[in-house]
Amino acid sequence: MIFFRLLSRLPLKVLYGISDVLHVLLFSIIRYRRRVILDNLRQSFPEKSPAEIRLIMKGFYRNLADLFVETLKLPTFSPDELQRHVRIINVELVQQQIQAGQTAIAMTSHQGNWEWLPGSFVLKGIPVDSVYKPLTNPFFNNLMFQIRSSFGAVPTDMHVLPRQMVARKDIPRLIGLMSDQVPDVPEQAYWTDFLHRDTPFTQVPNGWRVAAIYPYFIWSRYVCAGAFTKCRFSYWQNHRIQICRRVQS
Repeated sequence: MIFFRLLSRLPLKVLYGISDVLHVLLFSIIRYRRRVILDNLRQSFPEKSPAEIRLIMKGFYRNLADLFVETLKLPTFSPDELQRHVRIINVELVQQQIQAGQTAIAMTSHQGNWEWLPGSFVLKGIPVDSVYKPLTNPFFNNLMFQIRSSFGAVPTDMHVLPRQMVARKDIPRLIGLMSDQVPDVPEQAYWTDFLHRDTPFTQVPNGWRVAAIYPYFIWSRYVCAGAFTKCRFSYWQNHRIQICRRVQS
């Protein structure tokens, strides 16, 4: 744990340098889950050539390494640094609900660096319960819990979420969920063809009666080159969060 805390204190530019080495190790030497990744890419993009598949796979390992160092950095970001990296365009939509004493639910996906978002909202005066799926390794599960608690966010185990929603019903907050998390009960999921596979997606508003009383937001994101994350909210509509990483400033 001490090692990761010390690593977190390094400047982000230095951590990205470590990521450059780490992604090569993951791709060429450790070959982390390489067979699974290759099989998934081939099934998802049957029209791609072997060279194109290899290029996408390299990009996956680079993104994975960047996610690792960016997430480690979160606890030692200053509030100003985090707000410089994450810009919320129309945060007033959620602030209005919180100020009115109303909890809201927001759903997103595992794209860009989602771990930066809960603390960013807390710094805007919006308490956040960030829902997560526990890791099987106790050490890394505890490490991620501490990281996700940065800036006062409240990590919430997905298995106790319904009880937590009832227990904290009098605390106006934003409940953040990952819509592409594999559902625990596939029979209650929304199934669709996604990248040539029959894929389940979580249906929280329809699946939990307790969620029906809360305003419900959806947001989407896309990755670009730059130094910040843009977040945009609206009711029951798709909209955009611009995830910009590889910060050089």
